Amino acid sequence: MAKRKRRPIRNFRSNSTLLFIDMVRTAIKNLTGNTHFTTPTPTLASLTTKVDDLATKEIAARTGGAIETKQMHESRDDLEKDFLKLGLYIELTASGDEAIMITAAYPLTSEETSPALHREFWLEHGANPGEVLAFCKAMAKTPAYIWMFGVGETEPATEKDWTLAGGSTQARMYLTNLDSGTLVWVRVCGITKYGMTPWLAALHLLVV
Repeated sequence: MAKRKRRPIRNFRSNSTLLFIDMVRTAIKNLTGNTHFTTPTPTLASLTTKVDDLATKEIAARTGGAIETKQMHESRDDLEKDFLKLGLYIELTASGDEAIMITAAYPLTSEETSPALHREFWLEHGANPGEVLAFCKAMAKTPAYIWMFGVGETEPATEKDWTLAGGSTQARMYLTNLDSGTLVWVRVCGITKYGMTPWLAALHLLVV
């Protein structure tokens, strides 16, 4: 299997809140006194305050209602934004050196990757803040594609909850002006002479 350069993870939505809390606390512990990273940004004190707040709200959400759950999600979103900034600081400070980044115990991407042609559909962060790039494998006898998106903690539940991102003649779409820290969902289908193909299963990505 092909290898790729490892870098700090940019999306934690697949991790439970408890696991995410543990990740943050582990990174704080390993960055404390770490001579490779002398000026963490955001500060470790700030991250500690926010992760403790999230832990408190996670406990409250277990037995609380919609308000407590909403407060937990807001706290997690705020912490995730800062944790992503920390990952960027670690990558830049270490100049991408994997051996140095590992000392921070910040989650890194896998070094293994499947060839792009084996993927049907994938999302990537763009070069600019608030930008997400969506790609799909070219479909046979499909001259055009339709892309839709939604923003929220969960995938849009009904057709009316999806927003048209646009159409394209190539198997890619650029989404811009998205709010940092939000979760964006994207789906795509092809347009053939017989009509629309089935939608590919929606994917999501945390906007940075």
